[in-house]
Amino acid sequence: MRVAGTCLLGIAMMSAAQAAEYFDSADTVAQWCRLAEQGAADAADKHAAGEACLAFIAGVHDTNTLLVTAAGMNPTYCAPADATLGQLARVFSGYMARNEEDGNLPAAAAVMLALQESYPCPSAAVP
Repeated sequence: MRVAGTCLLGIAMMSAAQAAEYFDSADTVAQWCRLAEQGAADAADKHAAGEACLAFIAGVHDTNTLLVTAAGMNPTYCAPADATLGQLARVFSGYMARNEEDGNLPAAAAVMLALQESYPCPSAAVP
């Protein structure tokens, strides 16, 4: 069984009260991404929301890459090498639109679930 998948499943099963212990909920980051995609009331808000969304997605993606390359863990998802942060953010936004019940999860867990759903690893990459 994949260690990363097991950890992710455990995180996904946490209650809303436990999720409140994390910095940002999935709803918060999804709102940043929506503001950036749909436009905020002013350009500064749109820019700040877009930067926050992309920075959060980049942090999750970089952590996944680090765990795979430096710690030897199995990947949680296998995004194409040429995937852009914008593409990963749109994957997350789409996931959250379809899975509103995940809004109280820690944002990192929801990002991982979204990327895992859209970019599953080939069976050869998973023991």
